[in-house]
Amino acid sequence: MGGARPTSPYARFRQGTRRSFAKSVRMSTATEARSNPLAQIDWDYIEFYVGNAKQAAHYYMSAFGFEQVAYAGPETGVRDRVSYLLAQNKLRFVLTASLVLDDDVARHVALHGDGVKDIAILVEDADAAFEMAVRGGARVLQRPTAFEDNNGRLIRATIATYGDTVHSFIQRDGYAGIFAPGFVEAHKSIPTAKKPGLSFIDHCVGNVGWARWTPGAISTAGSSASRSSSRSTIRTSRPNTRHFARR
Repeated sequence: MGGARPTSPYARFRQGTRRSFAKSVRMSTATEARSNPLAQIDWDYIEFYVGNAKQAAHYYMSAFGFEQVAYAGPETGVRDRVSYLLAQNKLRFVLTASLVLDDDVARHVALHGDGVKDIAILVEDADAAFEMAVRGGARVLQRPTAFEDNNGRLIRATIATYGDTVHSFIQRDGYAGIFAPGFVEAHKSIPTAKKPGLSFIDHCVGNVGWARWTPGAISTAGSSASRSSSRSTIRTSRPNTRHFARR
């Protein structure tokens, strides 16, 4: 027969239960956010250390449809490295190469090849997020530090995870520039490149040996930055780090 299908009492109960559950989740999340600075976070960017940043940028632009947004290097006051910021929807990749023979970038590339170095996390309060991670056992690499230019003030703190991969906590509420101090706008795209429709980082996976988890990795692994299952995967050449982009 035509017309709308009747709704059973059980179906109405399930709908009401879902609404009640969603409301309770929102309330509990809001409460947790006030007491836990890592409760409301998101991915900020993923930084790759590579041997040739310009070539790597061209690869991601031509093969995956990214667009170049900003640049940092000697022309912008950064003397020891060059970095290209690429973007696609909510994805941001920073491709960094060293300009000197022996620094942390060059050593990382010599040891691992091109690969992920920093999985940066956007937070509302970098100091509070950093302190909570340290209390959970994270190893300190850089305490909260302010970086300033004419566009304002960006705060970054960095902790170790395992291997040579790090997490930086990024606080942007006081910064209005294109990305970070030292970067300038440098838009470039490849018109013929196909865009696969990558939207955002879904989750990041670290592959470690048996019983190799560290307290810092455990404390950050419990954060809320992970999202639902991914459909599209971009794998790096680094053996113990993979990141997943969803479309």
